[in-house]
Amino acid sequence: MEIAAAVIGIGLPGGAAVEVEDRAYEGSLDRRKASLIQSRRFLAQFTA
Repeated sequence: MEIAAAVIGIGLPGGAAVEVEDRAYEGSLDRRKASLIQSRRFLAQFTA
């Protein structure tokens, strides 16, 4: 979290990439989509 806060704090332009590498989300497209939704919720706390 400290890295994300620092990057946003200095106003670095650009996007973020989310890679699904957790085995808990393997096996189906729905599981991978769930991981991206979870990632989005986590990253939302750092965006306006």
